[in-house]
Amino acid sequence: FLAGTALVDLSTQLVAEDSFDMFGASLLRFFRLIRLVRIVKLFRVKFMKDLRLMVKGLIAGIKTLAMAFALLFAVLYVISGFAAITVGTDPRTKD
Repeated sequence: FLAGTALVDLSTQLVAEDSFDMFGASLLRFFRLIRLVRIVKLFRVKFMKDLRLMVKGLIAGIKTLAMAFALLFAVLYVISGFAAITVGTDPRTKD
C-alpha cells in the first residue's frame, strides 16, 4: 500500500503543471504519515518492550564503541610509528 501511494504521488508530481491543485498530493502524504504513526504505535505494544530496550542500548552504546575504536586506533598508530622508526634505522633493512 505504501509503495503504491508513493508511486501515485511521484507520478502526479511528474505529470502536474505549476497550476496543479496540491490537495490530492497532500492527501496521499497525509495517508503515508498516518501509516508511519501506526508503525510507531506498534513499537509501544507491550511485547515489543524487549526490542525497544535492545535498540536503546545499541544507541547508547554507540558513543562508547566509537571511543573504544578511537583508543585502539591511537594505540596502533603509536606502535606503528615506533615500528617504522625501529625498522627504518636498522642497517639490515637498508638496500
